[in-house]
Amino acid sequence: MARPSIKTRCVADTYADKSCERIAEFSAPNGKGGLIAIRQNSDGTVTVHVYRLDDGVEVVASADHMTVAA
Repeated sequence: MARPSIKTRCVADTYADKSCERIAEFSAPNGKGGLIAIRQNSDGTVTVHVYRLDDGVEVVASADHMTVAA
């Protein structure tokens, strides 16, 4: 089975804040994927935002560090 891929030089990254953020596109061989934005905040925390998800993509994270956006 083929492995999923991550494209770090994607169009979405041109819209990232170049001082503190990186956006990458991910996709699986079945064509499903989405975007991941990783941001270094001024208080030292790191925020990972997963968005633009195709139907059939599930996000799993530790509940201790999870915030669900509306």
